Amino acid sequence: MQSERILLSQLPDELKELVEIKDAEAIINYFFEYDIDERRLADALSRYAIVKDDVELHRASAGVYMHCLPYLDDAFHLAYFHEWRALELMDFTSRDDLSDFLQNREHPDFDMIPETHYEWVQNKLDEIRG
Repeated sequence: MQSERILLSQLPDELKELVEIKDAEAIINYFFEYDIDERRLADALSRYAIVKDDVELHRASAGVYMHCLPYLDDAFHLAYFHEWRALELMDFTSRDDLSDFLQNREHPDFDMIPETHYEWVQNKLDEIRG
């Protein structure tokens, strides 16, 4: 699709390659390695994740906002959105991702997450554990 190409064109070639193969860990490491502090690149990645609606791209976007650009006013809101969307795409069936989400409860910057979401995720995790 041309619209996806337009979004990808905003990224440096090396990052674009990582995004195209959907390597969440490598994408986050790219931001760390090159000390990327440009919101523009994170937002381009976020928009692309939304368009592709892919678990790995949502994970990458969440990680970039949470770990690489936490000083942005809305970084944790965006990380929350991407984490939640990844959980939705997996039908809340990944034990590791559910557990990771519950760890946000301890982080003061995630105070916007409703307690009901934590409870719901905990119930899903309990169902998986049996």
